[in-house]
Amino acid sequence: MEVEHTDMQRLLAKARDGLSSNGQNIFLSEILEALFGSTRVHTFTENLLMRLYEYPDREHHIEEHEVLDAMALEIWDAYKLGDKELSLRKLTKFTNFLNKHIDDEDERLSRYLTEIGATAA
Repeated sequence: MEVEHTDMQRLLAKARDGLSSNGQNIFLSEILEALFGSTRVHTFTENLLMRLYEYPDREHHIEEHEVLDAMALEIWDAYKLGDKELSLRKLTKFTNFLNKHIDDEDERLSRYLTEIGATAA
């Protein structure tokens, strides 16, 4: 999970830089697409782990994943419409939500997986 979190944070930083700059970032579309894709892969992977190991608070955690997936799609959609300012605002909200999710929900999941002897990597 930590590797995925690190990758997502790198993509967020690159997306923020690209959306904040006045210049044209020819890779911004690919960066945002990768952010959307990595969010979906990450939430899918965690959802699977929670089901496999019968994580007791999985319903709430999955609900937060649905919010993250929707927020990532909103960033992508705003960018495709050509609205970098809206994309940046949505990216900021996504970043804040993701960071809180990692600090709270993912930390609890990681502790649970460690306690039962499962791999949390």
